[in-house]
Amino acid sequence: MGGDLSIPDAATLVVSLVAVAMAALLGFGLYSLVRVRHPRMPVLPPAPPGELGVSASAVPAGEWNAKVDAATDGLRPLSGFGRLRLTEGVLMFVPDGSAAAVCQVPAREIRAGLHPALARAQLWLIEPAVGQLDVSVSRKHLNRLAENDLKRLRENRYADEFRYALHGAGATIER
Repeated sequence: MGGDLSIPDAATLVVSLVAVAMAALLGFGLYSLVRVRHPRMPVLPPAPPGELGVSASAVPAGEWNAKVDAATDGLRPLSGFGRLRLTEGVLMFVPDGSAAAVCQVPAREIRAGLHPALARAQLWLIEPAVGQLDVSVSRKHLNRLAENDLKRLRENRYADEFRYALHGAGATIER
């Protein structure tokens, strides 16, 4: 019986192969998740209007659906769902159900960066007078009741787009 596999040995081999395959898939999945959230943009100082042939009138503008979480209780009016608007170098937060912005900050005063892969928010924004805000952005509707990992992968692209627009409007982008 030296080289013969008995039934228990064959079952053990199959179970071992399945366990190795599952571990490899889990490892690949975690690697993919971390790789997707790896910053795809270097640390960039503010870009002055007019640099690289871009006129001041061509400063990036846009509007993103957003979920904003203030780091301190004093900033609760800045927390919640709404829209982040970037217009003429000014970033504004307009809460859902409101027509007016509750906060307007020149982009030049903002520092922004990515949170780690498993954080609840995609980005952090810091403005000296306001403090730190944790922000998730999307061009599409943001889920309010539950997380959706597949949508989150798409929203990471929107976060990069938002950071590029902020940089073009004069913000400092960090890792």
